[in-house]
Amino acid sequence: MVEVDGSIDSCLLNPPLRIQSTFLIDRDYNRHKRRTPSCMSLIGKTLNNRFYILKSLAHGGFGHTYLAEDRGFQARHHCVVKHLDPAKENLPYLDKIKVLFDREAETLKKLSLYSNLIPKFMDSFEQSGELYFVQEFINGAPLSAELAPGKKLTQIATIELLIQILTPLEYCHQEELIHRDLKPDNIMRRQNGELVLIDFGIAKDMGAASITKHSYGGTPGYAPEEQQYGQPELASDVYAVGKIAIQAITGLSPTQLRRNRDTMAWEWRQHCNVTDGFATVLDRMVELLAAKRYQNASEALAAVQSIPRGGNTLISPPTPPTAQQGGGGGFGFAQPSPQSTGVERSRNPSPPTRQTFSFQTAKLESALFGGSLKISRISGSAEYVTEDIGGVKLEMVYVPAGSFMMGSNEADDEKPIHRVNLSAFYMGKYAITQEQYQAVMGTNPARFKGSNRPVEKVSWDDGMEFCQKLSQRTGNKYSLPSESQWEYACRAETTTPFCYGETISTDLANYDGNRTYGKGLKGKYREQTTSVGDFPPNAFGLYDMHGNVWEWCLDTWHENYNGAPTDGSAWIENDNHSHLLRGGSWDNDPVNCRSSCRNGLARVIRYNYCGFRVVSLPSPRFP
Repeated sequence: MVEVDGSIDSCLLNPPLRIQSTFLIDRDYNRHKRRTPSCMSLIGKTLNNRFYILKSLAHGGFGHTYLAEDRGFQARHHCVVKHLDPAKENLPYLDKIKVLFDREAETLKKLSLYSNLIPKFMDSFEQSGELYFVQEFINGAPLSAELAPGKKLTQIATIELLIQILTPLEYCHQEELIHRDLKPDNIMRRQNGELVLIDFGIAKDMGAASITKHSYGGTPGYAPEEQQYGQPELASDVYAVGKIAIQAITGLSPTQLRRNRDTMAWEWRQHCNVTDGFATVLDRMVELLAAKRYQNASEALAAVQSIPRGGNTLISPPTPPTAQQGGGGGFGFAQPSPQSTGVERSRNPSPPTRQTFSFQTAKLESALFGGSLKISRISGSAEYVTEDIGGVKLEMVYVPAGSFMMGSNEADDEKPIHRVNLSAFYMGKYAITQEQYQAVMGTNPARFKGSNRPVEKVSWDDGMEFCQKLSQRTGNKYSLPSESQWEYACRAETTTPFCYGETISTDLANYDGNRTYGKGLKGKYREQTTSVGDFPPNAFGLYDMHGNVWEWCLDTWHENYNGAPTDGSAWIENDNHSHLLRGGSWDNDPVNCRSSCRNGLARVIRYNYCGFRVVSLPSPRFP
C-alpha cells in the first residue's frame, strides 16, 4: 500500500509506470462531469419562489453564479445566486458536501453580521436536488480596474490597500474559512470606497480531507503551490494577498514575475521603490513553503501595520546568487539566506578533509548452468569528504568529470539518447537519512522509521529547503542533483540498464521482487525501505542508486530530451510545476529502477517512496 501524507490512498495501490496522478485527475475532470443544467437553463426562472434569475455572471469549479432579482419583498433589489454543482465522481459524497455547504452558509451568515466588508448572506436552499445560496450584490467596481498594467501604487498606498483586504479576511480566518480565490476580480470597491471580499469558495473543514482536489485550485498567479494540488490552508490566502500587493506596487501581473532558480524567491524588488522592511513582509507573505509564511490574516495584518508609514527609500535589487561553474554550466545551487530560520550558520565550520575508502561492488551475470544469476564481487575505491552537521556525519563522494550517453530507447521520455559532458562534483554517498534530516530540519516525516533509513515523505520543496539550510550551516553550497548528474553518477561508466549489469536482483537492491526484468529472477518484496548501505555500491562508491526511494532532481519535468542541456546543468522552466525523480523505490518493479528511467511528480507531493540525496561542486572547502 502507498501512503500519501499519512493516509492510505486506494487509487495508488497499483501506481502506473510514470506516476503523474495529480495531473491526470485534473486533466480528465471535465470528461466526467455529470449532465447538469447549462448556465442558460436557469435564466428567466424563479428559484425558491423568490429569486428571479437575470443572467449568468461566472462559471467556476463548483458551478454557476447568477445575477438575480430578489422578489420576496415589495422593494425589489439585485442579489447573487450561487448554484453548487458537484461532479459525478463526488455524488457518493453528496451528504458530506451538503454538510459542508450548510456549514459554510452558517459561517458566511455569521461573518456578514460581523462586517459590511463581506457580502450580506441572504438565503440558502435545496431545489430539485441542487444546492444554492444567495448573497448581497455589491454595486461597485472590481479592484482589477484600479490595478491597470504598468500602473504602480506608492508604498504607502499599497500598505493601505493591504490593510483594507486583510481586515475582512481576518474575520474569515478566525472562523477557519479559507477564501481560496483571492484576486483583484474578487475584491470589489463599493461606491463609498470600502473594499469587499466576494466569491468565496466552499469552506474546507479544517483538518478534514477535501472532497475534490481540483476544487481548490484558485487562479494561476495568485494561488500557491499547495492550493493548486488540493491542500489549501489559511496561509494560502495570505500568499494571494501578497501577490496582489506585489502587483499593485510593481505594476506587473503575477504571471510576469519569475522565481529565482536558486532561492525560489519571487524577483520583484527591482521593479519598484520599496523599503527593506516592507519588502521583507511581502517576501514572507509569498514564500514558496506555506509553513514559512504568516499563517493567517491576523499575523499578516499585524506585520503590515507595524511598517513605518514614512517615505519610500529605494533599495538596490539583490544580486542574484550565481551558481558555481566548472566548465559544465550552472547547476542552480541553493544559496544561504539571511532570512532563513531554524539553522545557525557555523562561525568557523571545520574544513572537511578528502579521504579514500575501499569497497566491493558487484557485477551480475548469468551462470553457465542452471539458468541462475551469478554475482561477482569487484574491489574498488573512491575519494570522499565528510561534513559534520551537528554531531551527524554527511559523506560526499567525489564523482570524476566525464562524458556519457544519456537516455535509452526503452521509453519515449528517455529519448533521444544524447551525449552529456560533465565537470567533477561531489554526491551524497547515500540518500539523506532520517538522522541527517532531523539534524538539519528538526523533524522526521518518514513513515518507515529508522535513523539510518532514507528519509521519505519529503517533497521537492522540502529537499530544496534542506539544501538551503545545510548550505547555511556548513558554508558550502549544496543542491539537489541535476538529472544528468544523477544518471551519470548512477551509471558509473556502465552502459547497461543497471550499474550491476543487464538485470538486477533483490540481493543488490530494494524493489518489488515479485516482478523481474530481462533474465532476472523473482526475489523479495520487503514492502518498506531498508537502511542505507545494505547493498553493494556502484563503481563510483555510491549506494542505493537503484530502488529504496525515488530521488528528487533539480530539473523540471520534460516529456523527452529534445532541447535538453548537454553540459550537466539542470533543465528548469518556471512554468512547469512537476519535477524529476530518479532510481525507483521499494514499491516499484525493476523496470522503474533502471539507470535511465524517469519519473515526474508535482513538487509539493510527499509520498512514502520519495527521498533525495545532495550534490556539491569542488570548492576551497571541498578540494
